[in-house]
Amino acid sequence: MPDKQFVDRQARVRIDLPSGWVLLKRDNPLIPPADSKEAKMVALHQGSGCLAMLFVMDNITSQNYFDEFLANLKSEGRKNETNATELERHSVTFGGIGGRRAKLTVTDKSGSTSILYITGAPNNKRFYFLTGEVESHYAEDGLRAFIDLEKSFSIIISDAGSK
Repeated sequence: MPDKQFVDRQARVRIDLPSGWVLLKRDNPLIPPADSKEAKMVALHQGSGCLAMLFVMDNITSQNYFDEFLANLKSEGRKNETNATELERHSVTFGGIGGRRAKLTVTDKSGSTSILYITGAPNNKRFYFLTGEVESHYAEDGLRAFIDLEKSFSIIISDAGSK
């Protein structure tokens, strides 16, 4: 039986994987090497193919970090010959705190298009990001799966709250 829970006490996060999600090793060929070094967690939704990663950024003081992150993502994409276009952005509750979710289309240099969901929220000079990427023709299933995963994320207040 695969692990159904991810806990990182140092990052103070916990995710109880919803149905259909499995944890992957970070050194996985599905994951770009730069992301595999930075991601705290990597999971795959078996029904939609949504690949999700959790990132925790420390010592963040900017009130506009989510906006800055998206701007940087778009800029890096142009350098790598990919085009990221933001489609929508919403306020959400993420880990019990207020956050934002953005939906982007990402087109690579071969013309392949995917949908990228990014949810982020600040807490005590940390910024938590959950990303999910899915092929565009699975966008609706991928979004439902991503929202289920997003809802399962929690910030650990003390060690008593983790297993």
